[in-house]
Amino acid sequence: MHAHRAFNPITPMKTCLGILLLLAAAVWADEPRDIAFTAKVDGTEQRYVELLPPGYSPDKTNDVLIVFHGHGADRWQFIKDARGECKGVRDVAAKFG
Repeated sequence: MHAHRAFNPITPMKTCLGILLLLAAAVWADEPRDIAFTAKVDGTEQRYVELLPPGYSPDKTNDVLIVFHGHGADRWQFIKDARGECKGVRDVAAKFG
């Protein structure tokens, strides 16, 4: 995990069985990272994709966009898919940083 970061998006959601996807801008500071954690509620491995914006610093306040995928999709759809709802999320994140 990322203990060095000031904000851990999983901490308030450890019992959530959904998959998280974090987006912040169209031009990313890093490549998307596939991160696993163990859900306390049932002990299963869950995954989310973390994508950090340009200029990300754990020392400052950062906005977070969390997107939940639906049945039949996976955590990568909002990173890679060209469909309107996926591209729309990326466009909004880029517009508002």
